[in-house]
Amino acid sequence: IASIGIQSIALTEDEKTFVFVTGSPTTQFPIDLSIMTFNEGQKDPSSSLSFPLLPKDSRDDGLEDSAIKITRDSNFVFCANRYLMTYNIINRASPLLVSLYNLTDLQPQGIVLSKDEKILYLFGVSIKTPNLKKIQIFDVSDLQTPKILSSVDFNQTAKSIDLMQLNPEGSMLYLGFSSGILMVDIRVTA
Repeated sequence: IASIGIQSIALTEDEKTFVFVTGSPTTQFPIDLSIMTFNEGQKDPSSSLSFPLLPKDSRDDGLEDSAIKITRDSNFVFCANRYLMTYNIINRASPLLVSLYNLTDLQPQGIVLSKDEKILYLFGVSIKTPNLKKIQIFDVSDLQTPKILSSVDFNQTAKSIDLMQLNPEGSMLYLGFSSGILMVDIRVTA
């Protein structure tokens, strides 16, 4: 796995399935979504697969960052790279794309879901202005049609995020950078 370059990884609640994004710049499909399930410590080949997440497109700019998050019930995965994608992974051997939302000028680095999993917080870096960081807040209560509620832009010189987490009450979003912590009050999203 290390030779293919894991960009982002998540684990289901039952700790049996890994979902991860890998990059391979030499292929037609540089970004793959992989699902690997283990039963009693052994890889289950019937529910482990990799498939192209996105074909190369006009934005083939070598972006490597991605973010991934699995719902608590382990039935859906949100993956962000050039798009915010929602996959139904109930049938691990045959995931279904539920939605695709175009992310313009954003190189995603982190995803957090609200407690009720109806709001998705996406952190990323502006492609055009690297010191400009963004938090995009989406309503994902209807998985087929995610809607952006708001966006917060701020300057930050750190190249990437080290931590992204909601407080237990779901009112503050913590972003950890090498240069410090940014706390964002998210009680009002519209």
